[in-house]
Amino acid sequence: MNLNEKLQRLPERHRTLLALLFLLLVLGVIYGMFFLRPQWNVYSELLSEYASVDKKLSESPWPKDSARLKSLLQTYEQNLRGMKKSSKAEEAAASDIFTADPRDLGLQDKAELVMKHATGMFNQKIDNAYGDVSNFVTKASQTEYKDLYDRTDSMLQGMKVVLEPSIFGMDESTAEPEKYQMILKLWTVQEVVRRARENKLRVATDPSLIRAGLGRPSKVSVLPMIPYCLDPQDKEPYLLEFPVRLEVEGSLDNFIKFVQSLQSENCFLPMKQMELLAEQPPQAQQIQVEPDGTVNRVFKTPRGEVKRPTGTNGVLKMDNISAVVVCSSFFRPAPGTPVRSTRRQVIEPKPMGI
Repeated sequence: MNLNEKLQRLPERHRTLLALLFLLLVLGVIYGMFFLRPQWNVYSELLSEYASVDKKLSESPWPKDSARLKSLLQTYEQNLRGMKKSSKAEEAAASDIFTADPRDLGLQDKAELVMKHATGMFNQKIDNAYGDVSNFVTKASQTEYKDLYDRTDSMLQGMKVVLEPSIFGMDESTAEPEKYQMILKLWTVQEVVRRARENKLRVATDPSLIRAGLGRPSKVSVLPMIPYCLDPQDKEPYLLEFPVRLEVEGSLDNFIKFVQSLQSENCFLPMKQMELLAEQPPQAQQIQVEPDGTVNRVFKTPRGEVKRPTGTNGVLKMDNISAVVVCSSFFRPAPGTPVRSTRRQVIEPKPMGI
């Protein structure tokens, strides 16, 4: 008797029940293969990830207590965003870095105020001529640059500073793709040279060249713009630097005043490079130190010896110096650009209070 005959001898209800059981078995297998198995794989991955995180936390100084972690998170967020401020305090924090109370500021506010101060050197000029930064970046033209170059050249000649394209690095016909950057370079030169002359420093000249009708050109040059990006994948820089190099001569006291004038409430032209040389003093016959500590250089002249005091306490004093400096202005093409990086931090900081 074969299987089919045996099934036929079973009651109809039994055959129906057997068919249902078989169908349920098939459905169970299908459900297990296509639904339970993927979920089990996901569970296994999550379990493995949990074990890995748990092991990492056990080996780190971070606590496993959720309440403690929430407390730390709240502390860090407070440091990042600052204390809750009144409307007046918020207005002060949004104004500038010199009027804001540092105790009310979080790291975000501080970073934004520093960026605002560092890039606000020419805001007034931009607002007066273009209305806002966006118009300045998109609408600055070659004609405007040429006009500014001619006015800059004339202004500097009035300060006894002569521009020579081979030294300066630009002339009135220079045509770079971004016109606003050319204008920013000229504005930077104006400000740096003006502060040098206001502090009674002479801008050194190049003895090997002569500009027809104007004399020897000055050692003032614009250097290539430096872009800054937060991440290598960024398409546009968030900050631009415009360095200017010049060589100045004068007294050490006046040079110190010039350096101090480069950073103030209304100015941010930090000096990023400096080479300082003492001028070669005239050759003296001898050096004499008086009993009171005064140092004299003794020169022999047809009328006798001449003493010139050049220091005290046995130390020679060099009054005049020659300095080569590089000063930079900064510009943010898009105001409000984040000043924080989104890159993942590789080295994890140790939590506070643990």
